[in-house]
Parts: sequence; C-alpha cells; structure tokens
Amino acid sequence: MTRLGGDDFYVGYVPVAPAGLRRAVRIRVVTGLLLAGVIVAGLAVAQRHFAPARFEYGMPRTIVGIVQERPYPVVRVPTLTGPDSGRWVSYLLTAAGKHGAGPEVRGWDGRWTKLEGALASRRKDLLLEVERATAAPAPPGMPGLQLAPKEMGTETFVGEIVDGKCYLGVMNPGAGVTHRGCATLCLRGGTPPLFEVTRSAGVTQTMLLVDDRGRPLTDRLAGWIGSPVRVRGRLTLDGDLLFLWADPVTYERVER
Repeated sequence: MTRLGGDDFYVGYVPVAPAGLRRAVRIRVVTGLLLAGVIVAGLAVAQRHFAPARFEYGMPRTIVGIVQERPYPVVRVPTLTGPDSGRWVSYLLTAAGKHGAGPEVRGWDGRWTKLEGALASRRKDLLLEVERATAAPAPPGMPGLQLAPKEMGTETFVGEIVDGKCYLGVMNPGAGVTHRGCATLCLRGGTPPLFEVTRSAGVTQTMLLVDDRGRPLTDRLAGWIGSPVRVRGRLTLDGDLLFLWADPVTYERVER
C-alpha cells in the first residue's frame, strides 16, 4: 500500500490508482524527464568539440616537391597554376607510428622528390605521413627553391605545445591534458613540435618550436606538454612556416 497524493492510498492489486495519486506520479515523472534533459544538454555543451582536422588513412597521395631535412623534415611543393602560381606550400613530414621522417628523407635535402603517403590537415597546416620517397624531375620551367627567412621580431606568446602529427589530424583531439602522454612519445620519436597560440580576434596560429640557435626540439619538451606555456623568443617566417626560437629553459608555466 502506497501513499503519495494527499489522503489517497494505492493498493497494489487495485487496477486503477486514485486520481490524486495519478497526478502526483505524473508530475514527478515529467519533472524528472525535464531535469534529465537539462543535464544531458549541459554536458553536451560542456564537451570539447573535435577540431576541424582530418587524416586520410588508407587514401595514399603522391606529392612532388623539394625536401628540407632541417630543422624538421619538410617538403616544399610549388603551386603551378591559378592565382597562387609560383607560391610554395609546405608539408610537415613524419613516418608511420610515433616517428619523425628523418630516416625516410635522409639524403634528399634540397632535391626534387616524389613522396607517397597519407595526408593530415588542420586549417591551413599540412602534414604527410611518408611511406616512400623516390627521385623526381623538376617541373618544366620551375626554378629552384629560393626562400629567405624573414625576421618578425621578438615576441611573447601564451599557448600549448602539441605534437605536429596528432594535432594535424592523425588523432582527434590531438591536444590537451588527455593527450599529454601520446604527444610526449610522438615528440620523443621525432615528430615536429608545434606551438598553438590564439592571437587577436580569436585567430589560432601554429609555430614550429626550435631552440635559440635554430636547432630541433624533440626530447626537451616533455615537461611542458598539455598545459599553458608562456614563451618569449625570436619569430621568423620561412616561406609559409613560422618558427619561434627560444631555449626551453626560458619557458614559463601559466596557471589556468
């Protein structure tokens, strides 16, 4: 026997509950459903959305360009047609798994190379997971690579250090505290370290991190991954790639 609505009683074997009891139960059920809906909607809004990144796994591409081995393996690909004709587009290079592409492109520095692999991308940032590298002829009438780094001054940025492979789409999300372990292994394996910063008007920008002498940083960043970091250094623009020069000993942790 149950008592919920005023003086009404419900006996379990009676086919129909009293009217007052039915109203009380109905109000509680509707209220519970509405509350559950609000909680679910709040959790959905609070979730971190996946980034606009993609990885073309199982869809190999072939690109032809000039390889640069240092400080991180990159291939510069010329735009041959359209309004951007003559512009060089850069692809960061890695190998399969949590490895950099150093062994795959060793000896190809400054040479026209055909690279086969899977493409990853996030906004305008591009990466190729290299499967094979072979010699390629230069496109007819195409001059050699003539890029001169431009000095952009010394600036201070606050952002997050991420590994260039997962961040650009191989894993999603490829940033944040939950990705710290994976990013640490990827950087130690030679994938290029990127510094993600949000500049004025909410524009997100990435920079390749090198030390104050322009040397690669892969095994000196473990303690700085997955949390906000302040870096002050020399900024240079090399083609379409930004480099931030600073020794990790000068980095500063930023409280959330």
